[in-house]
Amino acid sequence: MPSRCVVTPLGLLFSLCAVTAHAQGVVRGVVTDGVRPVPGAEVRLLREDDDANARQPRVALSSDSGRFEFTGLPAGTYSIAARQLGYRLTSQRLTLAPAQQRDIVLVLDSVVQSLDTVSVTARGNVPPRYEASVRMSTFYERRARGVGQFFTREELEAHTSKGMEDILRRVRGLRIRRLPDGSLEVLAARCQGNTIRPANLREPSFTGTQVYVNGSRLDWRGAGEILASFHANDIEAIEVYRGPSELPVDAIGDACAAIFIWTRFGS
Repeated sequence: MPSRCVVTPLGLLFSLCAVTAHAQGVVRGVVTDGVRPVPGAEVRLLREDDDANARQPRVALSSDSGRFEFTGLPAGTYSIAARQLGYRLTSQRLTLAPAQQRDIVLVLDSVVQSLDTVSVTARGNVPPRYEASVRMSTFYERRARGVGQFFTREELEAHTSKGMEDILRRVRGLRIRRLPDGSLEVLAARCQGNTIRPANLREPSFTGTQVYVNGSRLDWRGAGEILASFHANDIEAIEVYRGPSELPVDAIGDACAAIFIWTRFGS
């Protein structure tokens, strides 16, 4: 039964309370691997009806029984995604009516189980030398969507300028500055005035560009120094996302702009 506010002489105030309570929805569910619950999975819920520059996801961790819950949600269209180490990220969209409760199941495929599928379905996009690589499949899947700017190993080798500073200067909308300590500061024009609050609430808010190496997010305090240390010969591929509207699901809530670096392996 939906919650009600008791009518008192302050009738108008309590009427507004009843409307607010009635409008809140709930999304809850369970994360599984198709057979067993997956505990400790990170679940992110993002309201797509919000302005792209103001989107902030809500984050929860699945319990020991794989369960999660988001309450107090306004009506609208949402994207929900779950990820856990050793599994491929899964996501879906849902529409929530006023005061509606939605129960969903998020199924994660283990990396080992999905390798054969990646090598078959992505063959049209992924060069043969990468077909056994899950991380490079991720790069080419995102590149095929056409959102962001991408540099392949061949494109990096084709230019005489090999330093990361020179590579990033080719991306329109980024401002690159080398600081006195030798580290790089990367600012995106679309992020001017935007402050991002990381999903890990223990970390302070920041307005810079988040850096990821082989899918792992770097601590933003040392990211500029690590970024400056890279040379084209160290890199297989680079992804650059210049604002919140371009970010892949992996980076939403952690960054205003993002750089993904995939390091070199093999000959």
